[in-house]
Amino acid sequence: MIPFRGSSGIDMKRLLPVLLALTCLLCACSSSHTFLRDDGGAGYTDTETNIYYLALDPQFEAMSAGEVLGEYEDKTTDTVYSFRVIPELDPTLFLTDNDQNVYYAGEGAFRAADWQLHLVLICEEDAIAVERLRLSAPEAAQSIADLRTLWFEGDTESLPTAETTENYTLKMMTPAFPNLMYSISLYCYADGAVYLYDAFSHRARAVPATLAAKLLPTAQEVVA
Repeated sequence: MIPFRGSSGIDMKRLLPVLLALTCLLCACSSSHTFLRDDGGAGYTDTETNIYYLALDPQFEAMSAGEVLGEYEDKTTDTVYSFRVIPELDPTLFLTDNDQNVYYAGEGAFRAADWQLHLVLICEEDAIAVERLRLSAPEAAQSIADLRTLWFEGDTESLPTAETTENYTLKMMTPAFPNLMYSISLYCYADGAVYLYDAFSHRARAVPATLAAKLLPTAQEVVA
């Protein structure tokens, strides 16, 4: 039998199975998992792995997003939602989307109150978040501990009815879950009052003046 050779002299009959295998491998690597949304609209199942991911509260955000793992197609609105891996986190436990929302597949509740915080960013937010100040352990370990205790312990309070003069976002982080943030608001008022606030749960806590001086970028500028 005369072997079939291409113009370059390569035995094409031997090469074709290799090319076919490579094509299948590339298709498998680039294929996107299909996700299905539950009736409540907050959870999604990866049909490839059968892992169910539930959307965490909006306070949780992903700092960055990696490659697309899969997609959900909402045929009623003709919209495709992409689910992405979060760098340095297990994709069988955590995913994010294009809006930095976080989806969790672990057992039980996922609570920031259980975090051992090591970093807090104080940011101004408009179209993007601009970091104005950061507290990091070990240098600011006591201020971070005071903030954690104030926010996660004790009863909620009522916000002042006056308009705020300055608004910031506090982004709390823990080394246990890299690239995850827990975000709340920091409100300042003309009379010097400062409050922590979460618009989702409507929780509010008055910040003592000594801690407020550590959290406010303007206070740090005055000191400097």
